[in-house]
Amino acid sequence: MENEKSLCRRRERRFKTRAGHILHCETLVKGDKMHHGTVIDISPSGLRLLCEGKFAIGETFVVELKTERSHGSYEGIVRRVEPWVAGQSVIGCQLTQKIPDEILETLARENVVDRRRDGRVPWTQPAHMSWELQAGEVDVTVCDCSPGGLKIISKTPIPDATRLRIRMTPDGGDELVINAKSVWQTEDADTYVVGVEFTKKDLPEVIARVLEENDPDRVPTARTVTVHRWIRRSVLVAASVTILAFGLSQTNAWTAIQQLDYDELLTRMQILTKAFTRD
Repeated sequence: MENEKSLCRRRERRFKTRAGHILHCETLVKGDKMHHGTVIDISPSGLRLLCEGKFAIGETFVVELKTERSHGSYEGIVRRVEPWVAGQSVIGCQLTQKIPDEILETLARENVVDRRRDGRVPWTQPAHMSWELQAGEVDVTVCDCSPGGLKIISKTPIPDATRLRIRMTPDGGDELVINAKSVWQTEDADTYVVGVEFTKKDLPEVIARVLEENDPDRVPTARTVTVHRWIRRSVLVAASVTILAFGLSQTNAWTAIQQLDYDELLTRMQILTKAFTRD
């Protein structure tokens, strides 16, 4: 249980690098040559790199981040190694020297990383997962969510590229069933960390709400914009009614209303409403 908690404890969001905007890295392990690679994703205290050369868990290193110019050098420790093709490896790194926020902001402004869309948000929920040929459901823990998927902790290995059915009751509310597919998996002692992606384009409403509440920089969803517009217009219509009533009260209100027929009163209301609710 403690191991699962430590795996779920990441408080910092990771941001993926954008396709077509490569963030290069040059990684130097003590006593070895410089290895070239690219950054897959980045957070203030961690990196995931696709890098040439051989690395061992626990090794210390220095990595320099580059686009057309340098974005600083940072010391760190290798925490995870996944063999890749052509002599490359995917390296999970913990930085002992944090990347300043202004560097991340610069990379975002230069369109190298997407801080708005790809960030993960911590979201711990117990869940049950099943897949074809699996007898019954497996108890798992959802650790975080993003617009594209979930990170899950499991005591049972999950088959690669498998369609999954994830069932949960977020925060004790209504049952939520999510269809997803496993896309990556790593093993940590007797625990498996699994990345899954949603197979439907429509983001579950409860997850959309979690992302929006935890990320003030996100672009509001269409549903949020509609709700906000409805609230704004309701308030402005109420204000227009108040203004009209106040104007009538400055003369003899009852006499003024008697002098206006219904159609004329409605016309004045529509003019005021349009004036206050125009986009």
